[in-house]
Amino acid sequence: MVISVYLYEKRKPIWATAIPFVIMVCLTGWAMVYNLRDFLLGSDYVSRQPHLFVIGALVALLEVWMIIEVAIHIKKAPKPKAQTG
Repeated sequence: MVISVYLYEKRKPIWATAIPFVIMVCLTGWAMVYNLRDFLLGSDYVSRQPHLFVIGALVALLEVWMIIEVAIHIKKAPKPKAQTG
C-alpha cells in the first residue's frame, strides 16, 4: 500500500503493487468478516469467543482506516501537469 502511494506520487506505474494490494485487502477483509461472525455467533456457547471478536473488530477497523487514509492521500496528491507538444 505504501509503495503504491509512493509510486503514484512519483507518477510511476502502480499496477505491479496496486493489484496485489487490492487482492490482499479483499481476501483478508473477507476472512476477517467470516471469522468475526464465527467469534460472535458460534454454533454453541463454548465456540463463542467475544474477546477474539473484539480484537478482530479492532483490526478490521484499522484496515478500513488505512484504506481511507490512502484514499485521502491520493486525492490530495498533486495533479500531473498537462504536456504541450
